[in-house]
Amino acid sequence: MQIDSFEDEFRVIRINRLQVMLGLSRSTIYERIKPGSKWFDSDFPKPFKIGSFAVGWDLREIRAFIELKKQEGR
Repeated sequence: MQIDSFEDEFRVIRINRLQVMLGLSRSTIYERIKPGSKWFDSDFPKPFKIGSFAVGWDLREIRAFIELKKQEGR
């Protein structure tokens, strides 16, 4: 594997890392993905099941979301 392709590789992150990356609380993250919530964000990446009770997020989608929000802020 080449080093420059490593960042493009699929990786799953859990809620704790997502909180650190985005600077958001657990409850805020779940409000952002909940349709009907006043904090719902249709651009926010959706989690997927990785176990019976566990969910994760695609790191590539999270990075794309951060970049989108940076561009919107400019």
